[in-house]
Amino acid sequence: MACLNRNFEAVQFLTNSTECNIEAEGNDQDRPLHLACKSGNVDIVRHLVIDKHCDVNAKGRNGLTPLHRACLNRNFETVQFLTSYTECNIEAEGNDQDRPLHLACKSGNVDIVRHLVIDEHCDVNAKGRNGLTPLHRACLNRNFETVQFLTSSTECNIEAEDNVQHRPLHLACGSGNLDIVRHLVIDKHCDVNAKGRNGLTPLHMACLNRNFEAVQFLTNSTECNIEAEGNDQDRPLHLACESGNVDIVRHLVIDKHCDVNAKRKDGLTPLHMACLNRNFETVQFLTNSTECNKEAEDNDQDRPLHLACESGNVDIVRHLVIDKHCDVNAKGSNGLTPLHMACLNRNFETVQFLTSSTECNIEAEDNDQHRPLHLACRSGNVDIVRHLVIDKHCDVNAKGRDGLTPLHMACLNRNFETVQFLTSSTECNIEAEDNAQDRPLHLACGSGNVDIVRHLVINKHCDVNAKGRDGLTPLHIACLSCNFETVQFLTSSTECNIEAEDNDQDRPLHLACGSGNVDIVRHLVIDKHCDVNAKGRDGLTPLHMACLSCNFETVQFLTSSTECNIEAEGNYQDRPLHLACKSGNVDIVRHLVIDKHCDVNAKGRNGLTPLHVACLNRNFETVQFLTSSTECNIEAEDNDQHRPLHLACGSGNVDIVRHLVIDKNCDVNAKGRDGLTPLHMVCLNRNFETVQFLTSSTECNIEAEGNDQDRPLHLACQSRNLDIVRHLVIDKGCDTNAKGRNGYTPLHYACEKGHFEMVKILTNHPQCNTEAENSFNDRPLHKAYYESGNFDIVRHLVIDKHCDVNAKGRFDYTPLHYACKKGHFEIVKILTNHPQCNIEAEDENNDRPIHLALSGKTHMNIVNYLVEVKGCNTQGITTYDMKVSSYLHIYQSSGIALLRVVKSGPMKDKVGRKAVKYYFMPCALKPADVEKEERDGSVSPVPLLICFECGYTPVGVFCCLVVYLLDQKTDQVLEWKLTGNDQYRNRITFHVGKYHDTVTLISHATYLEVWVQQIKGSQLSTSDLLSSLHKGLVTVTQSLHYTYKSKHEFGVPCTCTGVPHPAVIDFNESATKCVNGRIVEFNEKQLYWSKKVVELNNTIQNTSSKVSSQTESHKSSSSHGTAAVDTEVCPRDLFREHSADITQCISLDVVRVADRLFAAKVIPEQLRNEVSNVTGLDDYRKANKMTVHIQNTLSCHSNPIEYLTE
Repeated sequence: MACLNRNFEAVQFLTNSTECNIEAEGNDQDRPLHLACKSGNVDIVRHLVIDKHCDVNAKGRNGLTPLHRACLNRNFETVQFLTSYTECNIEAEGNDQDRPLHLACKSGNVDIVRHLVIDEHCDVNAKGRNGLTPLHRACLNRNFETVQFLTSSTECNIEAEDNVQHRPLHLACGSGNLDIVRHLVIDKHCDVNAKGRNGLTPLHMACLNRNFEAVQFLTNSTECNIEAEGNDQDRPLHLACESGNVDIVRHLVIDKHCDVNAKRKDGLTPLHMACLNRNFETVQFLTNSTECNKEAEDNDQDRPLHLACESGNVDIVRHLVIDKHCDVNAKGSNGLTPLHMACLNRNFETVQFLTSSTECNIEAEDNDQHRPLHLACRSGNVDIVRHLVIDKHCDVNAKGRDGLTPLHMACLNRNFETVQFLTSSTECNIEAEDNAQDRPLHLACGSGNVDIVRHLVINKHCDVNAKGRDGLTPLHIACLSCNFETVQFLTSSTECNIEAEDNDQDRPLHLACGSGNVDIVRHLVIDKHCDVNAKGRDGLTPLHMACLSCNFETVQFLTSSTECNIEAEGNYQDRPLHLACKSGNVDIVRHLVIDKHCDVNAKGRNGLTPLHVACLNRNFETVQFLTSSTECNIEAEDNDQHRPLHLACGSGNVDIVRHLVIDKNCDVNAKGRDGLTPLHMVCLNRNFETVQFLTSSTECNIEAEGNDQDRPLHLACQSRNLDIVRHLVIDKGCDTNAKGRNGYTPLHYACEKGHFEMVKILTNHPQCNTEAENSFNDRPLHKAYYESGNFDIVRHLVIDKHCDVNAKGRFDYTPLHYACKKGHFEIVKILTNHPQCNIEAEDENNDRPIHLALSGKTHMNIVNYLVEVKGCNTQGITTYDMKVSSYLHIYQSSGIALLRVVKSGPMKDKVGRKAVKYYFMPCALKPADVEKEERDGSVSPVPLLICFECGYTPVGVFCCLVVYLLDQKTDQVLEWKLTGNDQYRNRITFHVGKYHDTVTLISHATYLEVWVQQIKGSQLSTSDLLSSLHKGLVTVTQSLHYTYKSKHEFGVPCTCTGVPHPAVIDFNESATKCVNGRIVEFNEKQLYWSKKVVELNNTIQNTSSKVSSQTESHKSSSSHGTAAVDTEVCPRDLFREHSADITQCISLDVVRVADRLFAAKVIPEQLRNEVSNVTGLDDYRKANKMTVHIQNTLSCHSNPIEYLTE
């Protein structure tokens, strides 16, 4: 105290006492010397330092030294004395990294600053708190003389940035000292456009801090960018409107012509900012500008009026509506009107003004169907609610989101006064139900306002037993929400059913035990005598629920009841102890086992004991406690023969595993389900630490086999954990050639899973057999091709490990067969480039690789590559095969969804006069209960086949059948034999769609007629039949899931060509249909053959003809073939005619072609990069992207012939 009050004599007297502690610290660590430096008596400071040897560098509050204190309090003589002391650290840092010079610049004593810099050579660029330099500090605190002195130093960095990128000029503009700003800009040439925090310039800072003079000075600079944007696209005008200095705004708009409609990143204009920040004068000025858009929308569609209603300045609102005629019903974010915004933000005056307008829609609904009254009840301003209901007659029972009424909203948000007012209305339905059947009382019990609950029950006689969502009563809700007072009140009612059951058979006591409020539980059990053994969901008792929810106090209370069955079993035989071990509360477990003597070996669901459950859920403490019991069977087996150690290894807690193995001597080789050991389990579940621990045991059999002969290494390769595989192979020397299930080696599994690094570890082992065959004769190379398609693995096996590229596996497939079947084009190229690869190898059905490329999902890029580049023999491949494959690939690459088409053998018509071709189109949906046996012995769902006779097929029938079959489960092949008579109608009626409409589809020869009759509830309505294709299409769409923009496409044979391709249902008024190859216009909404389909079909025919001629001549073209060019045809038609050929040629070397086209300025760089770098697209699709781009730009090219040729 003497030091703080500058009493030198008292200090001398006290310090002469031997008992006086001259270094005593206060609560904030300040010592007497700190306070002496703060008060400024240099005699006291000299006495303490020289005579009493006080520590001049001692750190007090916030880590400040005596020198910090003297600088902060402007005591020059004290600073001089302290710095003359050789032990004084003049660069000491406080807790914020501030040095004495920083605080001297903050306090503004230029003599101290000069002394520290010139006499003591302090660092003028040292960074303190938040990265501020001494110059930052001086600018921030408006100390002009200090700024002048610091900037006169050649060492001073006048453009230094703090931690948020602010420079001294930013802080000077923020603090508003014009002299400092002028000095830095004119005398020191600081950058007036430098960007600091959030990209703000000095002008931004001056506008934000309302410094008009600084703004005027900066904007007079020719270098100043007055429209500079921050990181959020804020311009200086935005911040001026936010801060509310109308002089700055007027200067920027009138004198500097700033854009009054400029938008930030979130779409806010200056007017939005002024309205949001309640700056009326600024709003008046801006709206007087003829250029100002008063109805501008931000990114949420909010207009300035919305934000004015949100901020609550009624003068701004009145000005915008009356003077500027803004739309009072405009919808903004989430469909809110200005009135919604005012109600939501409790702005009563604004609400009164808006509703006084005859144009205001007081019942407007937002996107959630909420009306203004809903939001007023939510926000809780009863004056607004009273005004809307009494003065404006708003509907008190209107339903909003989820069917909530205004009363629901008030109850949910605990607004008692609002509830009282609403329920005083005779029109208010106090028992209204929302979409989940909850009534206002339910929501009041959930929110926990007992006054509202009491009012609804006593004053309004609400039903205390009404069932809402999931069958919950108000008492259920109160228990679930832990609202004790509400529970007490409800149960005091003689009408309240305290044992009511919800839809899951849970009673209020169950939910109270689950939520964990022991007061509620005690009240229900002791005061209300609820059944403590009642069974709810899954047969669980209240004790089960308390154990599952880790509520120890509740468990203690329940088990203290003599009536409580502590060994009660749920529907799955789980007891409370099982659930306690699952949740992991060791206090509950200890209580049940020690205090209540629960059976520690009781078997629950699937034969699991409490120890099994604790291991499965990784609860180490619980495991430790259970295994400490002499009664606990640590080797107990569940129904799958799993022991606790198996489940611990599966869950991956190495502490539990270590405890069971080392402390409890569990059998590390015990076999569980499928003969799996603990090591098998941990390898399968990818737990490396546990693997390391188990394999370190000398007793662990690392080569143990399961029932299907899989060893731990097999499962590690399947689970794809590289560390485990490396450890087992390298550290433990596991057999890399061991055969497991179906004769698979570890390498088979690694190749199948596509893990390249794992494959390298295995193949680098000197004993690894890279040509090992499994039970189906497949080698690792076969699995790499067929299953994973990993390009790196294939290259490694073929090139680095010299695997046999012609080895035959299952079905006598070679690796090339597999690659062609799965469409792995890059792998096909690797194989076929191998000198020993036999591209004509035949499988057991005499099919060659090219046949598999044509089957199933056609891979035309591979087909063309094999024929044109590798000269594959096309003998045995018909023109039809190539045609069908070609059109499938073209439609797929064009984004059209097709069903697979399979040609059957010739069939006789029922008269037997001629042979015809049928097309079987499998339905896209495969019913799960219909199966067929595949060639490899596996079973897969059988597709439902739809049979079409080629030549003349009413288009609508296909649609009928697909929709009809969606809900069918049958293996019957539906065969429709159709006549060519247009008068014959095929009619089918079925129920489909969300509303269970009855839909009748009538197929005509060239279009589909749809009739729909709605069913409301379970009764068929008497509404008229609707001959509306649009209505029918909505229903069909709900069932089919085939969507291509606004069209729905189905693959059917074209009536004029016999080649299947999509028919298109279109919503357009004007459409076309294909009749004998001609395009006919008509104006009805019908099913038709679109122009695009006809054009694609023509392309198919041209492509197929070309492929056919190549087949007949057995010639292979160069991989860089050039599309034919007809100079007499216009470029667009020419390219369309040959687009398929060009795409196929490009796909053969897509990256090189993309580079050349980019070099020739034919395609943009972005497309070139996409083709070169994007993964997940095959080469044909990438080529198609280039083709589409070229087709779109071809018509404006000066030399189309050169363009196409290149």
